[in-house]
Amino acid sequence: MYNDLLLFKKILYGLTDYDAMARITEGRVHRGDDPLHPRPQQPPARTKLGQCVFDYRVVAFWNAAPPALKDCSAAQFPSKYKVYVTMNPLSMLINDLKCGYKMSEGQAGLISHQLYLDDLKLYAGNKRQLKKMLEVVEKFSDTIKMEFGLDKCAAVHVRKGKVVEGAEILELLSGEVIDSLEEGGSYKYLGMQQLLQINSNDVRKLVEKKVLARVRKNRSEFVEVIQEKNLAFGALDLASVDLVEFPLMSLEDRKQEWRGKELHGRFLRVLESQNVDKEWSTEWLRTLGIFGETEGFILSIQDEVISTRGYQRHVMHQDVSDRCRLCRVQNESIQHVCGGCSVLAPREYLERQNNVAKVVHQALAKNLKLQEEEQPYYRCKPPQVMEAGGVRLLWDSEMVTDRAVEANRPDIVVIDQRKKEGLIIDIAVPLDANVERTVVEKKRKYQPLAVELKEIYNLRKITVVPVVISTNGVVLKDWKKLMETLPLTTNHFKLMQKAAVLGTANIVRKTLAL
Repeated sequence: MYNDLLLFKKILYGLTDYDAMARITEGRVHRGDDPLHPRPQQPPARTKLGQCVFDYRVVAFWNAAPPALKDCSAAQFPSKYKVYVTMNPLSMLINDLKCGYKMSEGQAGLISHQLYLDDLKLYAGNKRQLKKMLEVVEKFSDTIKMEFGLDKCAAVHVRKGKVVEGAEILELLSGEVIDSLEEGGSYKYLGMQQLLQINSNDVRKLVEKKVLARVRKNRSEFVEVIQEKNLAFGALDLASVDLVEFPLMSLEDRKQEWRGKELHGRFLRVLESQNVDKEWSTEWLRTLGIFGETEGFILSIQDEVISTRGYQRHVMHQDVSDRCRLCRVQNESIQHVCGGCSVLAPREYLERQNNVAKVVHQALAKNLKLQEEEQPYYRCKPPQVMEAGGVRLLWDSEMVTDRAVEANRPDIVVIDQRKKEGLIIDIAVPLDANVERTVVEKKRKYQPLAVELKEIYNLRKITVVPVVISTNGVVLKDWKKLMETLPLTTNHFKLMQKAAVLGTANIVRKTLAL
């Protein structure tokens, strides 16, 4: 196993002439897989002899290896592997204790520990379990002659989400003790100070401090790199630090460079369009609390740097077909996957649109006193008809009229006999460039139905309300006017945008995994 992994590591770094990746391909994404380390797939092997070939057997070893072994260089691999082989049995011994802690109600099983090379974090449901686990760790450490770094050890006792102050110390078999964490303190795990969570602001400040210290120490080399690569900084505000004089791109210069890119600048050009609400179109980045990994993935979709077949062929110049892997007709661009594939339209696009519509339906139902509380859109199953006190709320219902109309099935219809008013609401999640056209088309499309319903129910007025959010969350400036027509709060707007962008990310992930 060691020799196979070491050779494979050298192959990946181009240190040998043998190309094992010629037969090894990227496999399907499994639940729980690390997106930073795609799972390779073994080449075909029909016989036992074929399964003994290096290209076949190394894949299983590689998929089972921890990230630390996959990320290290070929020179670091031998020492990293020794630690991995030595410490891996400890992980098995801890698991055999059946101790641990359940983080949430829906969690399957217990979390007992986190182990990264020689950094270990134990989780226990009570002090008795923690002592039991420490005994195993101490005996194992004595066996392999590894010392306990007690100066780096600490215990944290948590009850009902709060750190318990003044908890008693933990005594090891050797008589040495592990102190409890002091009030207001934190501990370092994998280089990051943390307690019940990682304080992102503190980590950012620490990184900035270290980077600036290194820059000041190696000023001449830093300036040389800046001038050569013409780098611009974002998260770390190095421009405000008086190091030496060197040219940095201004924010406007960077935006101009981004805007000038034919493919990657397309989203910025849409965002700066005259009728687009730039602030609300980017609201999901500021307040929705989307996981960093998902947020980065959505930004990659906006910049169109996703590895679709069209991108692989026309940008990366790989020898692959650019036809869509689903419909086999159109060029598989990211725009085609997000909103133009005929195979995805009946189910995936419809589900994304319905999730946005459910937010509106829930708000209407509560405002019209047809239900007491709103449910999360991903759990909600709206009934086709809700009625009470002369108000009728219809969901995805075909409207029967005296004269035949082409568009007679909007997403939501409200008939208020008390006020003699009605609403026809239709939801759409088009591509960024089609938002304005979709709004106009929705109004034109449902106007004949509005005329018919006004006559049938003897209404004073009936309004067609298109609710349009693009696949990347882009909305028009008249987006705020919806609040005057519909009982929607800013929180509803955020949920609708979240449903749209997360739906797009989910569609792209599923498609690329095929």
